[in-house]
Amino acid sequence: MRASRKSSTVVQDLGWIAGVIGGSATILIVTPGYAQIQPVTPDMQATPLIPAASPTSELSGGEDIAPGAEPEAAIAIPAASVDETVIAPDNLSQAPESLTEPAAAFLPESSASESLASESLESVSRQAVDLLPVPMPAQNSSSTYANAIAQFSGGGGPGPLRFYLGTELPYPTTLLGPTRRFAVSAASDRQGGLSLPGGVQLSLNDSDTVTLEGRVGTSILGFDLSYRHQPELAPLGYSVNLFNQRAYSSNLRGGDRDVDLPGGDTPWVHRLGVGAEVFHAFSPELEGALGLTYQRVSVRDDVFSDNLFSRDERGNRLTVSDSGQDDLLILSASAQYDTRNDLINPTEGNRLRLGLQQAIPLQDENISFTGLTGNATQFIPLSLFGFAEGPRTLVLNVQAGHMFNDVPSYQAFSLGGSNSVRGFDRGDVGSSTSFIQASAEYRFPIFSFDAMDEEIDVGGLLFVDYANALGTQDDVIGRPGLARDKPGDGLGFGLGLRLLSPFGPVRVELGLTDRGDSAVHINLGDRF
Repeated sequence: MRASRKSSTVVQDLGWIAGVIGGSATILIVTPGYAQIQPVTPDMQATPLIPAASPTSELSGGEDIAPGAEPEAAIAIPAASVDETVIAPDNLSQAPESLTEPAAAFLPESSASESLASESLESVSRQAVDLLPVPMPAQNSSSTYANAIAQFSGGGGPGPLRFYLGTELPYPTTLLGPTRRFAVSAASDRQGGLSLPGGVQLSLNDSDTVTLEGRVGTSILGFDLSYRHQPELAPLGYSVNLFNQRAYSSNLRGGDRDVDLPGGDTPWVHRLGVGAEVFHAFSPELEGALGLTYQRVSVRDDVFSDNLFSRDERGNRLTVSDSGQDDLLILSASAQYDTRNDLINPTEGNRLRLGLQQAIPLQDENISFTGLTGNATQFIPLSLFGFAEGPRTLVLNVQAGHMFNDVPSYQAFSLGGSNSVRGFDRGDVGSSTSFIQASAEYRFPIFSFDAMDEEIDVGGLLFVDYANALGTQDDVIGRPGLARDKPGDGLGFGLGLRLLSPFGPVRVELGLTDRGDSAVHINLGDRF
């Protein structure tokens, strides 16, 4: 019997980076290309003004005017004819009314000036090697917002090749992988522990991208190679992927009783599969995806082991097949309706996510189940209290799911943890075929500070979470929740800090449970 984890400190699902990125910076000073006109005073020698190098010559490769030479079209300006007016570079596109006619002859036309400025800035953007922040919400729809920590371009600029930390794979999606998201948090059984996600993306053209994402951690190793076709401004597109994930399963761990493999090793769930989907944006708020995924799932005793296990040390079934390896073919659909006013720090609006899964029987395993999931979040401005200027928000969230027919242990809902019931370890509340989960969280500002020329907002939060397996732990093949003495329901509450950094929200939360346990959760990104 495992001792209760009172006052234990657990760090879960941390995708944290400490790194130093070195590079170079390019500074470009853009000038209009004409000599600035200044007033002539008695103590200054009256000399005729001559134009600087022609903008067309300077930027387009034409002949430069030799220093001191006067072009044929140049007109000498007598000192007496110059008005007491200074023309700043910003005003060169339009000559003041008081400017004399000879001086105005040196000014470029408005359209030429604007074109030169645009071409110069565009040249800088093509040649610089950028360290880019996460795109602001106004530049992204909900389908393309990435939970990236940082990103930078290689290969000579923000062209085809881009590296980043975090995940940028869009939602909604029906594809699977070590960094993919689900409609409900309980649908994921991966227990990554301390892990690092990241990726590289190759843009073939304006419509086609190839992305390789991976996650490396103390208890997870995996990659996701995908190709995505989405014509610019077109609502319809498609994507295919190949993935491999090797991780601890939260359904086969946790609880008050340790149950391992024969020999005492911790079970590792290996997944290798391919998938294809089509997606459609029905409106800026409503998006959906439909796809088919095939995966081969096995239970092993290590991340690189070839040993297969179909039962644990107590004889409970781990896979449907006696070989320790199952084949799953799943038809899936997902949809999202999103009206949040901000993708990083929303203060009002709502977000609704729905999921549907239908397993199609293959070979002798005859795995056939139907899964329905839903996730609804409401952000409500509510000024109760706070300690600095900034928004105060009440967040309400409800999630639920149900699976018809018997479900393998590695596909069951996993309850408990930083994205479920805080205060519990991941998967400690239950492993079930049905569940309901509810959360309420109040966010308020505390203070702000500057770091690396960026303003960091620090806020506090108070929360309460509850989840219930609805008495369905017995319906999972192998009954992993009951075998590990998981309670089947749990209440968590506590407080925390929320840092709004340039790289996204960072959460540090202390959770207490109704069973006297406690846990500290540190996460990057928003749970809602």
